[in-house]
Amino acid sequence: MLRFADRLCKTVGGMGRHSVLLVYLTLGVAFAASCDLFPETPPSQLVDAGTGGSGEGGTGGTGGSAGAGGTAGAGGTAGAGGTAGTAANGGMGGGAGDAGGGAGSGGTSGAAGAPEEAVLVVGTGLDDVNEDGTIFSASSPTVWLGTGDTAPASFTGLQFKGVPVPAGATILEARLEFFDTEGQSEQIDVVLAAEADPNCRSFNPGQRPSGRALTSATVTHVSKAPWVKDQYNAVEDLVQVVQEVVSLPGWAPGNSLCIIGQGDGETKSRRLGVAFEGGAARAPRLILRYEP
Repeated sequence: MLRFADRLCKTVGGMGRHSVLLVYLTLGVAFAASCDLFPETPPSQLVDAGTGGSGEGGTGGTGGSAGAGGTAGAGGTAGAGGTAGTAANGGMGGGAGDAGGGAGSGGTSGAAGAPEEAVLVVGTGLDDVNEDGTIFSASSPTVWLGTGDTAPASFTGLQFKGVPVPAGATILEARLEFFDTEGQSEQIDVVLAAEADPNCRSFNPGQRPSGRALTSATVTHVSKAPWVKDQYNAVEDLVQVVQEVVSLPGWAPGNSLCIIGQGDGETKSRRLGVAFEGGAARAPRLILRYEP
């Protein structure tokens, strides 16, 4: 059989591929093995049309299909599609799509919060008091600011309760105001401070303004500019004074803040404002503007 196959090999050597295939189908595998008509093609020369050697991001076929586009990075844009694989071999399919755009940022931080404002008004008769020498007054319809009958010992005490400012907040404005019903123009000399306590106590005959420990920050108010009748009139801004108090250990929103004025001028160089007893809606007030 093998000798027959050898002779037949010489006969069909010049035949076309289709004819050889027909003979192959007729005589069987032994013939093909003897003639070696279909030598094994080295793996490196094969083109697997099925897979084309799938590349990262794309499958190569004949001509290599384009690689899939890179997935989008978080918040970024999708990468460009890969290039097609070569026609000679699909081993390296289309190159992976470019990496997606850089991860999206976690969002820009919001702008700093707008400054907040608090309007604090004296709330009881013991929240706006005067001390003139040995006299303690907490029931008059007016409260004065400046110097009374006793020049070295003239004090005004004002307590503002429920201050909403957070601990360590930045004070931008601290305006003390009195409601004037007369249009006064007397010169006023007064040194203003706050009690150096993160939660000051109410005033009473045993807890007078003169007995309070004061902040190191003070403001001296000297003015002859007339007050406007029937409206609130402001004195010096107390930013540094209030800032010192809200920065004290133990300060918390809702605490009380006490402002204390000591006369520093001639006897009776003072002005009168409406007290709580003279009308709660026109009582002394402190307006704060701050950044939490």
